[in-house]
Amino acid sequence: MDFVTQGVQGISSSIACPNVKAYNFKLKLTLISMAQQSQFCSTLREDSNQFLVVFLEVCDTLELNGVSNVLIRL
Repeated sequence: MDFVTQGVQGISSSIACPNVKAYNFKLKLTLISMAQQSQFCSTLREDSNQFLVVFLEVCDTLELNGVSNVLIRL
């Protein structure tokens, strides 16, 4: 049997990066560290809903003028 897959040329990603209306903003290292400390590993013991609650709480601690919550979460 031949398990060759076709190339993905011409297929674009369905994820579109939103435009940022703010300039010269930086995400602080502490925020990135907080998000990295609670990574979801998809084990049976982990609760995916609880992971999302914690992730959203961490992201919502930051507010930047001209930057939407969606962009911060990305």
